[in-house]
Amino acid sequence: MAQAYSLDASIRTMTGKRVRKLRVNGEIPAVIYGTMVSEPVSVTVAERELVRTYQAIGGSTLLDLQVDGKTYTVYIRNLHMNPIKRQPIHAEFFAPNLTVVMTAHIPVHLIGDSMSPRLVVMHTRDWVELRGLPANLPGGVDVDISGLEEVDDSIFVRDLVLPEGVELVTDPDEMIVRLTEPQLVEEDEEVEAEEGEEIEGEEAAEDAGGDTESDDSDESGE
Repeated sequence: MAQAYSLDASIRTMTGKRVRKLRVNGEIPAVIYGTMVSEPVSVTVAERELVRTYQAIGGSTLLDLQVDGKTYTVYIRNLHMNPIKRQPIHAEFFAPNLTVVMTAHIPVHLIGDSMSPRLVVMHTRDWVELRGLPANLPGGVDVDISGLEEVDDSIFVRDLVLPEGVELVTDPDEMIVRLTEPQLVEEDEEVEAEEGEEIEGEEAAEDAGGDTESDDSDESGE
């Protein structure tokens, strides 16, 4: 049985610039919205508890948000951060209809170690799209790479073990992880870098040509 998570919140009356006082006191303004909420509910949550919960479950696991005696079953849909201080400044909680099937992006977590330390593990896909009832959707899908030992040994989306009642939406032939030689990884990165330089050079040439045409047309207009 999946672990249950909960978070305490309080109804918020402060709005606008006054919410700065909340942050000074370690509180983060937030809003609850979704199909199970008739209108958005403004709340505050303790910054420390919010960050700790988000680090534990991310945005793809349901939690019970306790608001002054009322419980909302929600996802942490967005956690807005101050780009300089890297501290949360606002949170969004989404309350889904628990009886309606939904589609969600679920993170893929690699666990274990490959049997060949000299090879490089290429993680090519870090999420998959799944469909199911909100309570059935996992917060993440573990992929055990301990069985990989040879070059080109791979794990595909079709190899994932999903909970009962959950369907795969992502193409099952999509690759999640592959073992490769270190040199091949370096060559791939070099090719990508060279292609990027070529594109930049072409764009610069096109821009220069465009400027010349523009100048010529301006002069002819005079």
